[in-house]
Amino acid sequence: AGTSVRLKFADKEVAVVREAIRPPGARIAVRVVKDELVVEAIGDWSVLDFEKGKPAVLKPVSASEFQLEAGERTRLGFAPGRVVLNPGPWQIEGTRAN
Repeated sequence: AGTSVRLKFADKEVAVVREAIRPPGARIAVRVVKDELVVEAIGDWSVLDFEKGKPAVLKPVSASEFQLEAGERTRLGFAPGRVVLNPGPWQIEGTRAN
């Protein structure tokens, strides 16, 4: 996000600046089921490797981070008061909904 890229279409070139896209209605549910961390998309859109109606089990990789073994190896981290998908430069942050 925030970087410029030039796109060329046939004989025309266009410069655009990339921005993060967060479609409204893209949400996940995180819960513990039988001692496993389960994540599922519950909004209108899939979120990374999480699809609506397809709960996925994450495996712990540290005390505060979990990883989905299939797909792109999506990671979920917990920090005080927030949840972070794919901690690092491409992260998506969220908060707990009541």
